[in-house]
Amino acid sequence: MASAVFRPYPICEWKASYYQDSLRKWVYNGTLTVTAEAIIFHDTPSNTVTTIHFEDITEVKRRTSMLIFSAVTVTTPDEIHWFSSLANPMSVYKTLEHFWRERLIPTKRSQSRELLQSSEVTSKLGQEMLSLMYDSYDTLGAAADELLHQGEQLDDVYRTVGDINQDLDVAETVISGLESWMGRWKAPGKKSRKFAQDTEFDWKATFVEYSILYAKKEKDQYVPGSLTVSKETIDIKDSKQKLLQSYSLREISSVVASSPWRATIKKNMIGQPDVVFHISSAKMPLILQALDHVIGPKIEYEEPEELVMWDGTHKATARTPTATVSGSPDDLPLSSILEKEHLTIPGPITESQDQRTVQSEESVVSEAEAKEITNMDNYFHVVVGNARDKWKEIGRRLGLSETDISAIDEEERGDTTEGCRKVLNKWRQMNGHNATVDVLKQAFIELERRDVVDLLEREYVGK
Repeated sequence: MASAVFRPYPICEWKASYYQDSLRKWVYNGTLTVTAEAIIFHDTPSNTVTTIHFEDITEVKRRTSMLIFSAVTVTTPDEIHWFSSLANPMSVYKTLEHFWRERLIPTKRSQSRELLQSSEVTSKLGQEMLSLMYDSYDTLGAAADELLHQGEQLDDVYRTVGDINQDLDVAETVISGLESWMGRWKAPGKKSRKFAQDTEFDWKATFVEYSILYAKKEKDQYVPGSLTVSKETIDIKDSKQKLLQSYSLREISSVVASSPWRATIKKNMIGQPDVVFHISSAKMPLILQALDHVIGPKIEYEEPEELVMWDGTHKATARTPTATVSGSPDDLPLSSILEKEHLTIPGPITESQDQRTVQSEESVVSEAEAKEITNMDNYFHVVVGNARDKWKEIGRRLGLSETDISAIDEEERGDTTEGCRKVLNKWRQMNGHNATVDVLKQAFIELERRDVVDLLEREYVGK
């Protein structure tokens, strides 16, 4: 069996062609990959044609010639690398330029001695002064690490205060609702209260701003822009500093970090589409630290769904997000990647293990269950045929949330038949065996649709 070949975590990937200067020919149908340290081109999953480290790059440009309609070039001191056959050259160019300029991997303190040894200072006094400077640098670095650890402890305290603050917000909302129910009667003792972050956290500046790439939909082209985090809002602007979206801290529903370089900011809406922005940045760890200070409990971390490895010509999928390679102490979950800049790489899965997993996931459906499913489909057919114009009210009576109903409405765009069918299937998926014809009839009794109730009873008697 061929040994597994591991590769760095891919930030972005595109299908592309590469001009191999040593052989004077083009390599077609390859994959251009951006990682934390380099730009890599593969002609096959197991063969790397070229690797260009960010520290060696001197220029990234878009070029055209008589033979190449549109290409992206990456210049190093020794060579110009040509990449063409790109589906969207501008998007590739903007992404490469962003990660090259931001320089994902900073110089670590452990390299300070190497810098001293490679220094061209020849005088003894100069060497002593440089040695003293680097000793001071290392001491300050150790002190900074300790301060960071103490800051994490303070962050835990801040999160606890934030949780208490959220509980108070819920109580305040309930009190406001009681006021509206009681009319002229007012609940006593209501006092205005500020956000915990306005008093607990002392900003060194009024706001912080970072360069990002953003898109409104995950499959859309990412374009350059900026993200500003302040004590009151989170603003997203385009490259010309035009404000695209301003989120107040109260209205943000969640911030989901899907990788060390990508996140999604979401604001849930009732009765209309959610406001979502997908962002990518080389400074994502710093962005998440800033967001953690103002909306810490709302940040979620997702583990990668795919293994970052190639085994021959097959790409394996991850079974357990927290699995690590044996003997690799630096492999950590996604939440730790943001601090350690390492990647979790699950161990290879053998064919027998994969077969056992598939067999264990197979479910056996009894004849009674199959008959019940068929009968419920017949009841759904009755509802769709006679009450599809009221599918939103049906969904509410069956317990679907406004978010689910709005999502179905956006997908179907006025198609009442499919909207009604999806509402019923969603209800069955949510309730399983508790999704019975009696519950369905009760919903139509509440809607005062006795005609539909009679049809359902007639269908039930026929069984």
